[in-house]
Amino acid sequence: MASNNVHTYRWLNYFTRTGHEVHLVISEEPYEDIDHRIKIHRLRLREKGLPWFKTLENLWRLESQLKKVIRQTAPDILHAHTIEHTAILGALSGFRPFVATAWGSDILIAPQKSAVRRLLVRYALRHADLLTCDTEHIRDRMVDLGAEPPKINIIKFGVDVDEFKPAPREEGLAQELNIGDSPAILSLRRLEALYDIETIIKAIPQVVTEVPRAKFVFLGEGSQRAMLEEMAKSLGVAGNVRFAGAVPAKEVPRYLNAADICVSTALSDAGPGGIIEAMSCELPVITTDFGDNRKWVEDGANGFIIPPRSPDTLAARIITLLKDKSLRERFGKANRQIIMERNNWAKEMAQMEKLYLGLVRKKGGRS
Repeated sequence: MASNNVHTYRWLNYFTRTGHEVHLVISEEPYEDIDHRIKIHRLRLREKGLPWFKTLENLWRLESQLKKVIRQTAPDILHAHTIEHTAILGALSGFRPFVATAWGSDILIAPQKSAVRRLLVRYALRHADLLTCDTEHIRDRMVDLGAEPPKINIIKFGVDVDEFKPAPREEGLAQELNIGDSPAILSLRRLEALYDIETIIKAIPQVVTEVPRAKFVFLGEGSQRAMLEEMAKSLGVAGNVRFAGAVPAKEVPRYLNAADICVSTALSDAGPGGIIEAMSCELPVITTDFGDNRKWVEDGANGFIIPPRSPDTLAARIITLLKDKSLRERFGKANRQIIMERNNWAKEMAQMEKLYLGLVRKKGGRS
């Protein structure tokens, strides 16, 4: 069970490729390019967009639909991605063995919003046979919320290093973005307040004063797009900004390889997000000092760590990298090696497969 997200589909794809039968239970329309071997089961909501205090009714309605899917498919394991809503629903179904994966805000933010949310998140955590997350600070927060430490395993979402690898900038894409051979700074984060794209926009005037041809490319959509476009205009840097919108996941490596630097100014995150994909493509990275980012980026060794909401510091670090090609290359090569050794998607999923099989054997089912 999961929502539409590139990490969900990469996770599922591994297990279809390795010969497992995979079913996806989802309440949204799945991506068009989903692997045809994955069997889709749509859960139907009577009303969408309801406030939290009315979604309990939705949960009970969805629970009956989920139980029907379980009866039809007779799975060996039920796995919920994200704790809020999805894992709560999985726990309510009563199916065992039940696995739940925390993603970030579902553990860091949602339980703080109300006593009801906190209670339901705790319920889901306590009813899982196995829990996974991709960072230690998420694991610690899960324990704070009542999860049993022995049940928690660190499984990183990982990077497909054969997909995300260094390649020359494509001329066609450069023309499409109208960046030519200009130095390009890329952000992969959605245009939402949580990712603080404002800080990048505010840094641009200082950058273009030193490097006038620099172009900033923003991949993704979000509720703040109009505001950010207006901010770029008001600061006189609209000509240096490209809002590329959302693109299919399979296209992301092309955009990374069109960039010279990748930046993330997120205010909260489970892990380093798109930064690790940039690292796999041999890009130098700049990211905020949050969560486990320092476990991936050593300031001054393979990238830069900056305080949140610090446009001046961000601008200075971008300028440093744009003016020093050898530094960019050194950081990039170090980053590729780090991902190859420590965050290889295939290795992480192979470890997850072992955990699945262990649960199945313990239950006495198929293996």
